[in-house]
Amino acid sequence: MSATDDTEARFRAIVDAEFGPQPGGPAPSTEPRDLSSTPASEAAAPAPREAARPGTRDDFSMTAAMDAAVPDDPDEPFVPPRPRPAEMPKGPFLASSLLMSFAVLVFLGAIFGAEVGPLVGWAVGAFLIGLVVALVSLPKDREPLENDGAQV
Repeated sequence: MSATDDTEARFRAIVDAEFGPQPGGPAPSTEPRDLSSTPASEAAAPAPREAARPGTRDDFSMTAAMDAAVPDDPDEPFVPPRPRPAEMPKGPFLASSLLMSFAVLVFLGAIFGAEVGPLVGWAVGAFLIGLVVALVSLPKDREPLENDGAQV
């Protein structure tokens, strides 16, 4: 038995132990084989392989699998639920949006060459204050989920 056949036999034994005997090949012997007592010609010659016979193993067919597949609800197409209407921003969210928008406009002006001078300091402060107000005004609790989906 060559090293390749020995490796294949060990692999087949592992697969058979995990998934049960597999069709398409003989079950391997689990006993270790002592090669020292066998003649050199027999030990060096690979074991004859069993010819593959049609119908000895289950071949996967994607076409057959797709034909056998049945959709869950073929008569009812998926209709996503209507999202809640967007609300007009109020209070802290509106203030933080305005402060951060002011900062973005000042920096865009600076990028495109407008003279912004002392507004840069005010823009940095407005952006930081707007960011803090936005983070503090985040909701502390969530609505209960109706399903196992994600909630933002």
